[in-house]
Amino acid sequence: MATRVSLPAPCPASWADMTPAPGGRHCAACNKVVVDFTSMTTAEVVAYLQRHPYACGKFSPAHTNPISSWAPWLAAAMLSLSACE
Repeated sequence: MATRVSLPAPCPASWADMTPAPGGRHCAACNKVVVDFTSMTTAEVVAYLQRHPYACGKFSPAHTNPISSWAPWLAAAMLSLSACE
């Protein structure tokens, strides 16, 4: 089973509107530093969130929906196999 990050209530604040800060960007709405997780693996993100459970972050689609990273390959494999008799 693939690990993924669950975001029950994603923040509506815009990353582009936040000011750069050490470790990410500062969000004026919640007065927190939002960590840029996009260059981390899902395992690294999960480990970080276990150490900092109230952290805010910018995630990549692969963190929140790991199936998206391998779905095209699975579809191609199924198509190839369906052509075999």
